[in-house]
Amino acid sequence: MPETVELCMCGSRGTRRAVTERGDCNACAEIEVGAPAIIDDAATREAAMRQANLRVVRDFIDKVVNRGDLDGAVAHLGPRYTQHVPTIADGVDGFRAYFTHLRQTFPHLRGEVKRMIAERDLVVVHMHARRAPDDAGLAIIDIFRLDGGRIVEHWDVRQPVPETSQNPNGMF
Repeated sequence: MPETVELCMCGSRGTRRAVTERGDCNACAEIEVGAPAIIDDAATREAAMRQANLRVVRDFIDKVVNRGDLDGAVAHLGPRYTQHVPTIADGVDGFRAYFTHLRQTFPHLRGEVKRMIAERDLVVVHMHARRAPDDAGLAIIDIFRLDGGRIVEHWDVRQPVPETSQNPNGMF
């Protein structure tokens, strides 16, 4: 059985040394436990990019949905932001107009991220959004494309959470 060690995930800096204990590497807080001892630089860079993209999207969602911090959210958008949701215009201005109206209409808007998946330059988010505290809410799947650590493209699919279900599984 091949030996496994913990490897530092700051491969974008070229670091690939084995870590003997958590915290040995101060350059990066992300430690992959049980990773194979041999990992190529491309795989390490891709893993680091996925983790960075997940952090960007999580912060973006928290700022725009839960805090109403549009300036903070806009800082995560790229210079060209393409929107595939038909009710939102492309670009920062379209983003601001939509979410300003949404926050004014639903001041108690909140979203709970249930799961996130990252692959290459894409991040998929499964979220339970509520416009009011007593609202059953919406099940939302958001897809974000990032370039250089910035969100440059967005798609989403929404479905109301029903009062009753034909199964006991729930939507989340």
